[in-house]
Amino acid sequence: MAGSMSAGDTFFLLAGFTGGLALFLFALELFADEMHEVVGSYFRKQAIRTRSRTAGRFILGMMGGILMQSRISGLLLLSFLNARLVALEGSGALWCGLAVGSAVGVVVLACNLGAYFFIAIAVGFAMRMAAAGRMRRIGGGLMAAGLLFLGIDTMARSLGMQAETVSRLFGALTSGWPGRAGILAAAFLLAAGSGSAVPPLAVVIGAGHAGVLGTGAVLPAVIGAGLGAGCPVLSQARDADVETRRAVMVPVILALISSAAAAGGGRWVIAAAAEAGRAAAWLYLGSVTAGALLILVLGGRIAFLLRRLIAPRAEAPEGSHLDYQLINRAEEALKSVLRELHRVAVMCRQSMHLAGEIMLKEDARKVRRVRLNEEAVDEIKNAMRDYIIQISLRQLSRRQAVLVQHLNRCMVDLERIGDHVAHISEISLIRFRKPESIVDEETFAILYRVYVAARDVVDRVVESLGPELKDHQEAARRILEARDAYMKRSARAKREFTERLVSGRFPPCAGIYLSAYLSAFDRLVKHAKVIALAEQQPQFWIKESKLARVSEPLPMVKVRELVQAEDYLRRLQLEEYL
Repeated sequence: MAGSMSAGDTFFLLAGFTGGLALFLFALELFADEMHEVVGSYFRKQAIRTRSRTAGRFILGMMGGILMQSRISGLLLLSFLNARLVALEGSGALWCGLAVGSAVGVVVLACNLGAYFFIAIAVGFAMRMAAAGRMRRIGGGLMAAGLLFLGIDTMARSLGMQAETVSRLFGALTSGWPGRAGILAAAFLLAAGSGSAVPPLAVVIGAGHAGVLGTGAVLPAVIGAGLGAGCPVLSQARDADVETRRAVMVPVILALISSAAAAGGGRWVIAAAAEAGRAAAWLYLGSVTAGALLILVLGGRIAFLLRRLIAPRAEAPEGSHLDYQLINRAEEALKSVLRELHRVAVMCRQSMHLAGEIMLKEDARKVRRVRLNEEAVDEIKNAMRDYIIQISLRQLSRRQAVLVQHLNRCMVDLERIGDHVAHISEISLIRFRKPESIVDEETFAILYRVYVAARDVVDRVVESLGPELKDHQEAARRILEARDAYMKRSARAKREFTERLVSGRFPPCAGIYLSAYLSAFDRLVKHAKVIALAEQQPQFWIKESKLARVSEPLPMVKVRELVQAEDYLRRLQLEEYL
């Protein structure tokens, strides 16, 4: 077989095949990224809003799987789980929808469009170059969709150049179990490496279009692709909380059930298909759909089983309190926002304590936990903004209208505190890799005392946001007391560090990192002060007697006449106005 091709033919065959595969992987990444920018925020909002509605979550997940493909949408769902915005019971329908949506995309890719995909590439490129904003992203997605078909066509053409030889090679591979096991392993590795079952199935589709692949390779390729696609989320969630680790087992269970379904009914699907590419696409869609239906039917029992098998004694972390069913009861919705703020503050406190431990000793698991907390706080901030906007569209009392502003500001400041805590951990990681930045124990003790003072401020913030707390003003006063104590210690540390630097106790490189630590502590405490000032306001309290009162939607607001932009622009040019 090898003798029927020259070295040059072999080189160009491999170059064309690997180039087509690389183009396909690039296009898949581009398509997922562009569609994530277009529909990612909508996916986020709806995934959080559609509570206890299996059909709605499944359809939403399926659309996300089609538009963003399973890797990007799976990572997005993983971030929701880590932030506890989506519960274990509600994640099953989303996981199933993502898998079925990705399988639908494979069926579309199996269509042989001839040269029509060049139209999508040309139109998408023109939109990407000429348009802006959302339309530019849509154009990029359209161009990427055309490139996906071009990648498959490139693989098919390269294999078709030596169709007879390649066909004999694939025939020999699929004639026995060792060859089929090799195909299964290759499909598994490609799917696990790319985070999606689409690339290995695209290879089968391309080989099927070229007429060089028989149906014997379809079943191992489908099983390997399905199993490989379920694995990447496991590594992403290894340091997440226990509920997230349980939830990421759902796609693994789905992959196992789908593989069993493919093995059981694959021969009938393969026999009914015209060629290997379409057989692989339809078999993958059918097996994933069968697995998804079973998981949807047994969703509650699977959640119960996962809780019994994975860390059964571990206490589940606190879930989200942003319940959209409470929006029409403004006071109760505001109380749920306050409870969510407390949950975020607890995350920041956990990260702050871990950051102190990381300052003493590098620990990869603790660093990953801090980063996961930062990502979770970012997701909660986005969800909180949407929730607060929905509250503000109701008829609110004067106190409620002011309280909404304070709660929104507190969320922003908590998110910034989380960012600064993560930055403290990053400073420690960089410092560990630079031996010249290590200081003597006495100097480090001065720095660590400043950290402890900043940590005390964060602890006071957590206490002040307790949902059952009656006197937020007194709690705010304690934050400001801790802040004043911190400022005195920070100012003293800055003077001592300057004196030690001038006297040569440590090199300037070490001084840069000490200053970076103090700057991060200062900014963190500044945001805590802003939270305290908001809590000191007389409107910052929950009126228990109004929890059940229904707030009607705001009446239609008449749009005011816009200001004359030219007038304001002209004023900016006037010297006396400046």
